[in-house]
Amino acid sequence: YTQTVLPAELVVGQDYTPTIVSGLGSGAHGAAIWIDYNDDGVFAPNELVSYNSISIFPNNTYDLTSFTVPNNPGLHRLRLQYCLGQSGQNLDPCYIPTQYAETEDYLVYIGVSSCEAVSLPYALDFETLEGDGYPFCTSTQNFGGGTGWYVANAILFGSSVLTCTYDEYEDIDAWFYTRAFNVVQGEAYSIRFDYANISPNYTENLKVFYGSAPDKNSMIHEIVDLPDIDDATIHSSSTTFQANYSGLCYVGFNSYSLADQWLLYVDNILIEELTGCIYPDNITANNITASTASLEWTHLRPVDVVSYEIFYSTSNIAPDETTTPSAVSNSTNYTLTELSHSTSYYVWIRANCGGGDVSPWSAMYSFSTLCGVYDLPYFENFENLTDIPNCTSIENLSSGNNWMVTYNNDFNIYTLTYNYSSYDHADVWFYTPQFELEQNKSYKFSFTYFIKSNSYPENLKVAYGTSPSHIDMTNIIVDMPDIVYTSPTSFETIITPTATDIYTLGFNCYSLENQYTLFVTDISLIEEISECAKPENLSLLELNVNHATIQWDEPNISTFSGFDIYFSNSENAPNNATSPSASVQAGQTTYTINDLNPNTTYYAWVRSYCNETTFSEWLGPISFTTHCNSTTIPYELNFETANPPEMPDCVSLYNAGAGNNWLTEQNPGHGFDNMTIKYKANYGNAANAIFYTQALELQGGTTYNLIFKYGNNSQTKVEKLKVAYTQNLFEDINSNIIVDLDNITGASTNTYIAEFTPLLSGNYFIAFNCYSDKNQAELYIDDIVIDYATGCISPSNINLVSVSNNSVKIAWNEPVEPIDSYDIYFSTNSTEPDEVTIPTLTIDGS
Repeated sequence: YTQTVLPAELVVGQDYTPTIVSGLGSGAHGAAIWIDYNDDGVFAPNELVSYNSISIFPNNTYDLTSFTVPNNPGLHRLRLQYCLGQSGQNLDPCYIPTQYAETEDYLVYIGVSSCEAVSLPYALDFETLEGDGYPFCTSTQNFGGGTGWYVANAILFGSSVLTCTYDEYEDIDAWFYTRAFNVVQGEAYSIRFDYANISPNYTENLKVFYGSAPDKNSMIHEIVDLPDIDDATIHSSSTTFQANYSGLCYVGFNSYSLADQWLLYVDNILIEELTGCIYPDNITANNITASTASLEWTHLRPVDVVSYEIFYSTSNIAPDETTTPSAVSNSTNYTLTELSHSTSYYVWIRANCGGGDVSPWSAMYSFSTLCGVYDLPYFENFENLTDIPNCTSIENLSSGNNWMVTYNNDFNIYTLTYNYSSYDHADVWFYTPQFELEQNKSYKFSFTYFIKSNSYPENLKVAYGTSPSHIDMTNIIVDMPDIVYTSPTSFETIITPTATDIYTLGFNCYSLENQYTLFVTDISLIEEISECAKPENLSLLELNVNHATIQWDEPNISTFSGFDIYFSNSENAPNNATSPSASVQAGQTTYTINDLNPNTTYYAWVRSYCNETTFSEWLGPISFTTHCNSTTIPYELNFETANPPEMPDCVSLYNAGAGNNWLTEQNPGHGFDNMTIKYKANYGNAANAIFYTQALELQGGTTYNLIFKYGNNSQTKVEKLKVAYTQNLFEDINSNIIVDLDNITGASTNTYIAEFTPLLSGNYFIAFNCYSDKNQAELYIDDIVIDYATGCISPSNINLVSVSNNSVKIAWNEPVEPIDSYDIYFSTNSTEPDEVTIPTLTIDGS
């Protein structure tokens, strides 16, 4: 072969047809061309780009097959091979011929020379793309894992952006090249762009270079290095550079993230030529404290600068040419002083080159001062946060979960939230910022809390101490074990430090494993400025049909003369002008409110009074509902009027232990198809929950029937239930026990019928006491009936003993009175028999 025609340069997207001119020789030859596009040093069979489709003979000109250059700019190896007696399509690029064949390797440059250099300023927003999916005359290379750079829509930006994805196993080395533009040696240029990563749980790395060709090997001039991009926030980079050659220039964006990260974004690229007075660059803040920060920056031509003008603000609104600088420096550094702690600041700097020639303001730079001592009042409601607030912290002493900030859809508020762990108990602290509190001075502290389950109690402790560490949380404000279902509830108290110091508040969730969710919000700490201190810890001491007794604690500051009480059946709070319902002298911290209506909800408040014109704020309200009047026999209760999980009117609950309490549920199953009360097991504590009926008017010496349906939902778990009659609410069940069922299992319904006879006349409650062991299942009760006993008492607790193909065996409990015989009725129809129904059979009662 006397001539091989190869182009000096190939262009991305162009079509080429190689031509071979054969010389003297003999025989039919084949020829083929491969290009190592991925630069791995291997000519793979799939990198075949052209070959002869007919045999090549001497002294002829032949066109090989045409090919289109893909988007792989840069220098690549090209291999040409021809061989006697072979088809070009079947040649092996790695074949080592022994005779009548030849292999030749060349370097070929793939460029974008068909694109003219663009004039500056040059902007790229990735909204207008060519058929290859990239902006006009741009290109990419990929030397690492993943698929390299591509253009896609990003929710964070709300538009199409340049995107680089991850590879699970291999580090990234992906390049994107801008279109060419001309530079002049010694002239100044700027490049600005926005960048971000997708998630704070992953870290991306980005470098930007310029060079004379869109190829990695030509990108030898670094402009900026942006490692550790990890906050999922859009940032802007603005950097100047001085060209060290004249000619075509390309800017290359190199993603060099480690393996198994996620997405890196770049958008809004702007390249400009700088003329006149050039703005400063590379602003940084060092030695940041709560009140100071040392700024440093660079300048391409510091010899041209007379001084630097600095503008800083807590607003990110950029200054303009008429803005008055905040400070002036004669060097490329300056220390800002008298800053506010835990505050974000924004900085711009411009150069003053003299004679009225000033540069544009630099790109914005931001930093935050360190946390310091917060001023009061302090209030935190976590509004619109996705992480804990600035200057707060978390200390986790267990393997359970951490506090986090979430949005609660039930109440449309943001909260500090603890979500349970299925396997590990909670012992995690949330610490507020620090405050300076004075000795013997009173501060009003409050917060709101709630949970959403009656079955999974949460535990919360609140304290304050001299550092955000559980070791220093020595001043316990309140301990709230076993918090069950509640809507948002406010806690408020007065704290009075015994020494002047710097303090922080701590919220400690110490719930058992596998509970549910605890919510805290509206944390407030203010200086108590009232000359008359407010009482504390208002609560209900005793409740009856027509009266209620409330109690409270005296304030720590003893300047009060007594207390005013206000109560109403309206929850509208009293104010300073409201006339109290009653007053008591200092030293009395209880008050009985009389002449109340039965089954009515009331609200009560209390305040201190120090003299005739000076009062504290009202403390409250506390709400309570008086008991219903007693009722007569017969008494029936089927719970259908309840609004789950609440109880119907005129009944009471008492939790005498650390387990859960009774609640109502519609159709829990296992034979209970209507509204039912149930006890759901607590996984860490045994049950001691008591349900009381309405007060019943019973006569001494009279015998009564008690009938109720009960059951559980498990074949293996065991529930325990005691039923008694009592004249007192809110006491343990130790006497007058009607029945003790200590082996309720089988997941079926049972009906219990029993007699009881009070010794004395009076008002009695029927108490149902669940005392199951911890970690059992669910106990159900329904259809309670109390009536006078008849002369002939019904048997009770009918149950199935065994079943065969043609017989069943049943058993029951005999009444306490002697029985002559039992009538038995059975049918394939579920209609209950009545008093006129003829029994199927009768058996001897003995």
